[in-house]
Amino acid sequence: MITPELLTYIVSQRKRGVTDDAIHTVLMNSGWKQIDINDAFREADKPQPLTRRADTEGSSNQSVPVSPRSNLYNPIQLLGLTLSRYRSHFFPLVVVMLVWVAALRLSGYVLSSSVFSETILSSFNAFISSLGGIAAISVLIGIVLLIVQSWVMLAVLQIVVSGGEVIGPLDALRRAWSQTLSLIWLTVLYFLIVLGGTVGLVIPGIILLITLLFAPFVLFEEKETGFSALVRSKNYMRKSWVAASVRLLFLAIFVSIFTLTLGLLFQISSIWIPDSLYVALYEVEQVGVFIFIVPFTFIYLYLLYRNMKAVSAAGDNRFLLDTGTMRLRAISLVGIFAVVVLFAVSYISVSRTSDNASEISDNEVIENIKGSLEEYYSVHTSYPASLAPLEEFDDSNKEGWDRFSY
Repeated sequence: MITPELLTYIVSQRKRGVTDDAIHTVLMNSGWKQIDINDAFREADKPQPLTRRADTEGSSNQSVPVSPRSNLYNPIQLLGLTLSRYRSHFFPLVVVMLVWVAALRLSGYVLSSSVFSETILSSFNAFISSLGGIAAISVLIGIVLLIVQSWVMLAVLQIVVSGGEVIGPLDALRRAWSQTLSLIWLTVLYFLIVLGGTVGLVIPGIILLITLLFAPFVLFEEKETGFSALVRSKNYMRKSWVAASVRLLFLAIFVSIFTLTLGLLFQISSIWIPDSLYVALYEVEQVGVFIFIVPFTFIYLYLLYRNMKAVSAAGDNRFLLDTGTMRLRAISLVGIFAVVVLFAVSYISVSRTSDNASEISDNEVIENIKGSLEEYYSVHTSYPASLAPLEEFDDSNKEGWDRFSY
């Protein structure tokens, strides 16, 4: 069956210089039947195809059209497809992930650097020592990391969803930048909705966490933003919630076994590795695991999203309806309220702790002064001249000292 989406994809890929063999391979790997692909190529070869040819040149990405399916891939199939995608795009994925690693390491260095602590913090000591100053720096670093994380995630998707086109790491980062702000806003909404669903009861928050998980892929591929992307993700999960949850659980188990096994092997090998070399190798191992696991997870989730989209397309078009937006908006308002309450409670707790610490510090200073005065008096049988009023007290009259201490 020839669909407009399939025909448009073939025409657009030809315009971008992708060979027919490469297009054919991508479509076969995406689940399209041989007969449908051949019919679409024949239709695309006609001088005036029945479907209008959309000009996609200059677009940020041209996704492979979804082949309608009646069921999801099993977890092993998804795992194999994910590993295949990762191997075929290994080098650009590693380069893009190094940008994220560099941002994480740089932020950690800034926070722990003695130069930062002594130079910058001392210059703004009055501001930084306050709760507001500490929160401002934490929020600033968090925003920077969120920008980099969103940027890298979109760049990873640009690489693995190239549709036969070879995309380098720099080109992927350039294309991904245009959607970074939209993904950040989507992430904020996602966090607020999950937090709002968790208030009072944990189970609704977990359900929302899974149900809305595929919204970033809706943003990337379908250009839906904000609540529209979240609702579309929810509607895709409507028919496949249990099956998709099982596949997500399989991913979590696979990642856990992989990281634990690698960590155990590394710990065993440390018996024969000198301590100085072990520290360096440990850092390399941590970075290597991060570079593998993060894009692997993104690819797996993207393929699962495409699979659920295909299952929805094979049934009806109810998943296109923008239903449930008001409910998600209401839950997000609960999340905003929860954030305000958490900040207020944290501020009150820290303020009380700071006041108690200040009071304890003042008492210690007073005790030190009293001890020094007693020591001075025991040696000179009088108080310092600067404390002349104390000389009015009888040296043997402890009541005078008690009045002073009071």
